[in-house]
Amino acid sequence: MKQLVVAAAESAARRHHFGSVPSDPRIRWQHFNSAPDADASWSGIDVLVVSDEHDTFVRGRLATARLRGIPTFHVLDGAVRWQNLFDNPRSSVPENGPSFLQPLMAECTVVIGPMQAQILRWLGNPGVILPLGLPRLDGHRRAPCRMGGPEAGTRLLIATNNTPWYTDSQREFFEPRFRELVKRLLDACRRRNLPVAVRPSNLGPNLSPGPECWPGNNGTRVPFTEDLTTAAAVITTPSTIAIEAMLAGIPTLVYDPYADPMLNPSAWYATSVDTVIEQLDGLVAPSMPRARYQDSLVATMVVPKGGASERLIQAMMARVSGGPEALLALQDAAHASPVAVPPLGGPR
Repeated sequence: MKQLVVAAAESAARRHHFGSVPSDPRIRWQHFNSAPDADASWSGIDVLVVSDEHDTFVRGRLATARLRGIPTFHVLDGAVRWQNLFDNPRSSVPENGPSFLQPLMAECTVVIGPMQAQILRWLGNPGVILPLGLPRLDGHRRAPCRMGGPEAGTRLLIATNNTPWYTDSQREFFEPRFRELVKRLLDACRRRNLPVAVRPSNLGPNLSPGPECWPGNNGTRVPFTEDLTTAAAVITTPSTIAIEAMLAGIPTLVYDPYADPMLNPSAWYATSVDTVIEQLDGLVAPSMPRARYQDSLVATMVVPKGGASERLIQAMMARVSGGPEALLALQDAAHASPVAVPPLGGPR
């Protein structure tokens, strides 16, 4: 069988976003981030893929590929957040480049689940949007949300997304509130004999209260999935890691001091430190209704099972062999699948 030649218009450092696709024997993978635009450099390429469209180099590659009739796929590297869409200078300041995901340039955009597909259509994107799952999460543990009290040896895990702010004013707003959150959670959990772990932020020491809170790694960042193995519950900011925690069956509270609209709803949600503390007991010992509500939210945000890498390969092969109509047929089939979308925010 002829291999599908897939070129990634970005550096090899982002290879992990495509899961097992680059190493699949049906795929001949190459990185296309430094080749010249000469005709010869495009010869033999069946599909062009990206995981981020904002870079002008990447957008140029996408435009050239589409002009040459080469199928283009954007595998979105995480969940869409309101702040990233509308309060990020790279999206809202013209000199920083085009708006984030508005519009999408690739012929086909692959997203984590049906809710994200609906959001991207709400933004006015006319291309094909397929909820195939996130390839990099193919090996992620999946479980229903646990109920009852925490198991021995587990702890409350506090984490932020990689970029909880984009401007100095956002940082000045967020930092003191996060420090207060950690301080009060440490006090509250000490009274409950529940250990606390704070996952170090990559944005500097101001978000890390001290090595005594880190989960046994002396402040080094380990894979988030490893941190989840000892988590009784997770408190985090709006991000893909909230979805990862919910997928693993960990009761998850999303703390958003900005009070932005919830594009990725959670069964526990708070915009103030007081509200987080009020919900702490119910978070670490979930009731059956709240646990099942979290499970229902996961079903609307993520495709039911793993195998996103395989679904992506099948979609690329279908497009190459069947033309644009093949992608439209896949989109129609996904759109026809019944998805019960719970109300945003959920019970408080």
